[in-house]
Amino acid sequence: MISRSGKMGRVIYESTTGAASAAALDPDTAVAELDDLPGGADSFELAARFCYGMAVDLTASNISGLRCAAEYLEMTEDLEEGNLIFKTEAFLSYVVLSSWRDSIVVLKSCEGLSPWAENLQIVRRCSESIAWKACANPR
Repeated sequence: MISRSGKMGRVIYESTTGAASAAALDPDTAVAELDDLPGGADSFELAARFCYGMAVDLTASNISGLRCAAEYLEMTEDLEEGNLIFKTEAFLSYVVLSSWRDSIVVLKSCEGLSPWAENLQIVRRCSESIAWKACANPR
């Protein structure tokens, strides 16, 4: 996970070079506390699965939490091409925002992700998508 997450790499590095000596702390068993991770344990599990090459089913229900978690974990293209920020942004842009239902599901799921969802403009993009669809087809 360290190779795909800037935050995890930094947290693990700091835990092995901090107050405890590197000789006394095994990096394979280092503990990282991420109490403020947006999306909680479910989003972290999906991000970890992605890091380890396991299948991750992106859905309208999990995409906003996973996108926020990817940002928090700093899973950028600088670390690896096709990293999680890229994948979640593509799903949001090409799948979610093209669907009424998915846009509404994602918008509702953003309630517990403040301020992350607002800062990443997920709320604005979903709202605009819904408004545009309402104007284009009021039925």
